[in-house]
Amino acid sequence: MLSDRYRAHWPRIGAIIAMFVGGVTAMAGKRLTKPQILSAANLMALMAHQYEEYVDPGYFPGQFNRGLFTSESPRNYPLNPQTAMVINTGLMRDRNSPYAFTAKQMGPYDSKPPMRPKP
Repeated sequence: MLSDRYRAHWPRIGAIIAMFVGGVTAMAGKRLTKPQILSAANLMALMAHQYEEYVDPGYFPGQFNRGLFTSESPRNYPLNPQTAMVINTGLMRDRNSPYAFTAKQMGPYDSKPPMRPKP
């Protein structure tokens, strides 16, 4: 089933998206504003960090479950693959998430310098 595949591979998919975003940002860099470039860099860093936590070396879930919650089954309780996927991919769609792209971040509002009052 597609959802099972996504649940198993979401950090890898994020890493591929991060590489794609990096390539597009590099090619379109001259046309992007600084906030747009920083937003793309933030997204790439987030996805690379998630790959590092969950795939290579991938120690985060076990350390989180064993160290913070002293779980008897640290492979899947309380942070299991489903919960990790929902937390890390679902938050990116939330408008209040610090990782969400907003019209203010990506829009053309920053292409002009801010107006300063005359002295």
